[in-house]
Amino acid sequence: MNKTIKMMAVSLLAASLLIPGLTSAAEMSMKVDYSKFTMMEKNGETWVPLRQIAKSLGYTVNWSKADGITLTKEIMMEEMKDMEVKDMEMKPKMYMITLMPGNKDFMVGMDKMMLTHAPMIMKNTTYVTKDFIEKYLVNPMMMDM
Repeated sequence: MNKTIKMMAVSLLAASLLIPGLTSAAEMSMKVDYSKFTMMEKNGETWVPLRQIAKSLGYTVNWSKADGITLTKEIMMEEMKDMEVKDMEMKPKMYMITLMPGNKDFMVGMDKMMLTHAPMIMKNTTYVTKDFIEKYLVNPMMMDM
């Protein structure tokens, strides 16, 4: 009987720690309604306008000739205080992506990454693959920020 009570207590504790994390993840989950944007098919990939979609997801978009395109967004992240689970709190972190049209290399925070397809400019608009949007803007990878 004592073993059963301990097992139930451990299960209850584990569930109580897991549920807030699931709520936070659900709140951070974003969706893109691609029907609102002009999409293009090229080389078997779907290309979408970066600036419009990034702005619709709450990113600030900046461009400079020297640095290319910089996307920034403040994202709430769970952070531990004093390495104890009970001391978790939400803190804002700046998520930043820097990329240059025509170049496969880009930065996520301070981490250099490589795309399969370089962003391209068509009709004065920068396009990226739909995969890039889903992987790096809809579900941001939290690197060294």
